[in-house]
Amino acid sequence: MDQELTALKDKLTKSLVAKGRKKVAALDFTDLQGRRNELGRYLAEQLTVELVGTDGIAVVDRANLKSILDEHKLTEEGLVNPENAKKLGQFSGVDAILIGNLSATDSDIILLVKAISTDTAEVVAAGRAKFPKTAEFQQLLTSSITPGSDSGAPPGSNNTAAGSVDPKAIATKEIGRLRVTLKNVVPLKESGAGSAVVGVVCSFDFANLDLRKILTLAHNGQYRNDGNGIESCSTLSDASGHEWRLRGSNGLPGVGCDGENSHSNIVQIIRSGERVDSIGQLHNTFHKAKWYGSFVTIEPGASKRVSMTFRYTALKNQDKGVSTIDSFQLDSELIVGIADPGSKDIVYSLETLLFDKVVMSETDDK
Repeated sequence: MDQELTALKDKLTKSLVAKGRKKVAALDFTDLQGRRNELGRYLAEQLTVELVGTDGIAVVDRANLKSILDEHKLTEEGLVNPENAKKLGQFSGVDAILIGNLSATDSDIILLVKAISTDTAEVVAAGRAKFPKTAEFQQLLTSSITPGSDSGAPPGSNNTAAGSVDPKAIATKEIGRLRVTLKNVVPLKESGAGSAVVGVVCSFDFANLDLRKILTLAHNGQYRNDGNGIESCSTLSDASGHEWRLRGSNGLPGVGCDGENSHSNIVQIIRSGERVDSIGQLHNTFHKAKWYGSFVTIEPGASKRVSMTFRYTALKNQDKGVSTIDSFQLDSELIVGIADPGSKDIVYSLETLLFDKVVMSETDDK
């Protein structure tokens, strides 16, 4: 599927650039009767990701596109009308919209995509992709989306579908086939600290965008010699320069090892080292590198709700917290593994998750 979508992207962009259509937006793909489904939404998202970074092409984020349509009281279904498509071009600068149709044979799924000019309603580019009809694809193909709905999550998902962006989210980041959505931020105040904020709880959805492979995830960390075990490399920094350390995580475990700079070599240590059953066994690293911890698994097309609690790091002993926190930057190191179902061969990578300048709302601060 990845190869087919890349080839489709190359064909579309060649025609779009040649005809001067530089700014595009992809609508949810539909079946031949014009009905939206979860597979069409997923493939539209994936094609959008493929188009990002292509020379000569700018892509309107699909979450932003929905906001634009809502603002002007239009729907995706309504954009098949040339006059509505022309309006979209006028107030968003979009030169062409990508529409697609899905059909299925006994063994394959076929996607036909056309780029429609917003000023002339002409087809300025077209292409097709074909990939095997797996059980997961068939399930998403038959999962309908009600017009105007943003739900319809596939089995195993906690709220929104893994292939769709939540427009109400605070921020969203994609790392390969992993999408991380920051859903909510709540400040913590404890007795004895007065009105000071002593902690921040961030709630996320971690979604596996791959419909074939399994993702395994963990925080990256390092063993602390003070007896406090594994400390995550994740930090939160507020606008005043205070650092907040991750002191608890629900839904995302940690992995760590002992030794100087071992956290930066964690992938190699997991690959060639030995997993131990207790933190105390990490000390004996003379003959073979060791690591301790566990991973969480996210099935294809599913998502996992995760919360992280960051605690205030005092600059002085008398510091109990801060009076308020208006904005922050979250920097986290994740170990991401990907594997075929039933396979023990997992390919790991060390990834950085960065949310920059997250603004706390008035509701959050209360």
